[in-house]
Amino acid sequence: MQSTHALPGAHAFVQRYAPANSKSTQKINPKSKYLPSSVSFGARVDAYLEEFVDQGWLDLGYACDPQFEHLLRQGDKAATAAHSIRDALIKHGFVATESQLPAPAFGLCPVLDLVGYNIVGDRVIVEIKCGRSSMDSSTSTGQMAAPFASVANNGHARAMMQLAVQRTCFAHAQGTHPHAWLLTHAYIAQDQGPHNRRVCIKPLPAGLAELVETHLLLSDR
Repeated sequence: MQSTHALPGAHAFVQRYAPANSKSTQKINPKSKYLPSSVSFGARVDAYLEEFVDQGWLDLGYACDPQFEHLLRQGDKAATAAHSIRDALIKHGFVATESQLPAPAFGLCPVLDLVGYNIVGDRVIVEIKCGRSSMDSSTSTGQMAAPFASVANNGHARAMMQLAVQRTCFAHAQGTHPHAWLLTHAYIAQDQGPHNRRVCIKPLPAGLAELVETHLLLSDR
């Protein structure tokens, strides 16, 4: 049996269908008001969110973690981003119960950033994206390959496509289709005030979810 660590994730799946110049998307829109993000920054945010899940998602006290409280006071961007993300999700009625959950299916193994429940008790998965690339829903650098030619080739659409892959794999592994949300977080350039960030939560479009699921199911026959 192939180890799940050797299986490609949702990002690798999307890249199969993206044109070769997709990685230049961020450079094409240098006037974006949002700051870019690094892989290491995203990893730190993921680690903080994982700690939030482990200690109790709704436990908003930081007295038990003076180091994190210190980072918040100092304005550490990764710590502040993780705090903002959790706050936005709680206000959205989401309670996380698992983080960094692998969902192997269809020869893939996407890792789900957060898994939990909404305010009425339905299962929800959340994909977290930091930086300006996933905020971008206008810049296009060529067309996605079939059967995804109808999907815009920009950071936001590719993030949604990754989420659709995650949802399909989770449903196959767990036997239930969850709600799927994309949360994007980005700092605003040239703004050092308390509201210098934007957090958006959007549901996965039904048409894209169906398109990806149909393709994966047909490919698995």
